[in-house]
Amino acid sequence: SLSVHERLLFLESQLGSLASVLADVEREAWIEGSASARVNTMFEGMAVATADGSLDVIYGDPPPIPKPLPNQLEHLEQGKSVLVTRAGDGAEVSGLRIWRLLEPEDPSAGIVVGTISQNYLWGLDSGNLVPPDTEICVYDDTRRLLYGTFGGCSGIESELASLASSGIRGDFNFVSEGEDYRASYRNLFLLPVFLVKDWTFVLVESEDRILEPMRDFRNIFPPVVLTSLWIVLLASIYSIRRSLIPLDRLTEGTRRIAKKDFSSKVEVKSGDEFEDLADAFNSMSERLLRQFRALATNAGIHRAILSSLDTSTIIETAVVGGLE
Repeated sequence: SLSVHERLLFLESQLGSLASVLADVEREAWIEGSASARVNTMFEGMAVATADGSLDVIYGDPPPIPKPLPNQLEHLEQGKSVLVTRAGDGAEVSGLRIWRLLEPEDPSAGIVVGTISQNYLWGLDSGNLVPPDTEICVYDDTRRLLYGTFGGCSGIESELASLASSGIRGDFNFVSEGEDYRASYRNLFLLPVFLVKDWTFVLVESEDRILEPMRDFRNIFPPVVLTSLWIVLLASIYSIRRSLIPLDRLTEGTRRIAKKDFSSKVEVKSGDEFEDLADAFNSMSERLLRQFRALATNAGIHRAILSSLDTSTIIETAVVGGLE
């Protein structure tokens, strides 16, 4: 709605500039000039209605002859513009038009009538005004549809009428052709500048499209969770197994020491505390091996001394034990 409001204000400013130009120069010369080419993108047609009821068409299709009401004429004499969505006799007209006095100080000079370009006003040339998958409906103060991209726009008037006293903006739900829709509306205040009551902008989106991401998430979430759990479980098993293998080897080394097998070493290459523990375990095994051998040698010497007085036997036992 704010984008449309900015375009309307720019159109009103351009029409004021054109009115002053058309009052001072030959209109045929202006038509041949470069300025008219720029105006063509904003106005589909331009004409001047004189006080005698004649219509001087500058370009485009001839519009209905303006018949301003007293309040409209007073607004025009203040140098302002009037936005017209229906003819003075109440009949509906095609398109939107802006009236402005050719010379505000002389109302008899005529009224400039500009037929607004639908492409420019609704932004059709510069891309859609609304987000993707969203439709728009625009109504005047009498709930007459001005512009719509949604086939169900004609069925919302009753909903808007019931919400007229609810404020300038709000939300509501409705059903069109068996499909649920959610809509948000906002009123555009135009009275001070254009002497026309509020326009209502309604953004419409299908409930299925709104909930579609939730359905996709609901379909994707369980497999993602299960996959994540499996990955965590496998990673945990792998980590636990890596921890248990060094423990198993250390346990086996302890059993061999209990059986007085001090020659076997525990091989652990984990690069962590388990490897340090295995190295310390192997060092302890070597020390125990040397101590037990020393004890065995001393025991052999003592037996030799006690069982024989042969000096050569005692010396041989001591030397062999010491070498071992």
